[in-house]
Amino acid sequence: MYLNKKTYVENWEHTPREKEYDITIKRKVGHHIKTERITEICEQIMYWRKANHIHKFFIDNCADGNDDCQEVYVELDTMFDLIKRLESVVEGKDDNLSHELLPTSAGFFFGSTEYDKYYYEECERTLTELQQLIDGDLYKGGDLYYRASW
Repeated sequence: MYLNKKTYVENWEHTPREKEYDITIKRKVGHHIKTERITEICEQIMYWRKANHIHKFFIDNCADGNDDCQEVYVELDTMFDLIKRLESVVEGKDDNLSHELLPTSAGFFFGSTEYDKYYYEECERTLTELQQLIDGDLYKGGDLYYRASW
């Protein structure tokens, strides 16, 4: 499960020099990448394993409930909603509240559906990293996308 940030970096002929991106590849990778043909940079912001409650949130709120491992756009308001839910879950550590705000979901390779230590640890870790993302303005200049691969 991945949260990625994609930044559009294509330098058009009419792009003013101060708005151009300088792209450098420092490692030979076995095939030739032409920097002038790069149009976007993708950064992995977060990674989860078996955090089925986080997966369910993104599928329900960004993919209209359609879970077919597709990449889905994540609006900033959706990120703020997730952060608010995580704050309440982490603060309360109440199974009923957790079930209401960030319910677990059973499925292939989804892990436990219990509101246990692992569930709350993943909530805390996710909250901390997403707050750093928002507080550090790391989301600016690009778009956020969620994708799970099974």
